[in-house]
Amino acid sequence: MHEAILCDFFTGDADAETLANDLRGAIISDGLVACHPIVNMDREFAVTASHLAALCDAILKNTISPDDLRAIGFCLIASEAFEWDADTTDGERVAEVCNHWSSPEVHFPLTLENVQKWKLYLETGVDVLR
Repeated sequence: MHEAILCDFFTGDADAETLANDLRGAIISDGLVACHPIVNMDREFAVTASHLAALCDAILKNTISPDDLRAIGFCLIASEAFEWDADTTDGERVAEVCNHWSSPEVHFPLTLENVQKWKLYLETGVDVLR
């Protein structure tokens, strides 16, 4: 997975199909250990709730698989390039959703129904997942 392609999706410089192609093989597992190979980008980018809502839209349009949210969430959390201010309402939503996506086995399954709920939360702050 390339951070720059995810960033380009957020800015509108890459479409959902390009991102979906880059996400193929984003998680490599031997059955015991999962590896997330990520190609870092050389710039910083401020992620907003609307960026994550755009990912939800791409999933709801069946361009990106809900399962890809695990790799995206992990990438965003592990990255030194992607940032958000968790002390703001918007940044708190980003942080919470990224955590949900990166570890669905702990939080919520990566389903279309839950993607709709995350989108609602990202756009309005209404949390119907609990």
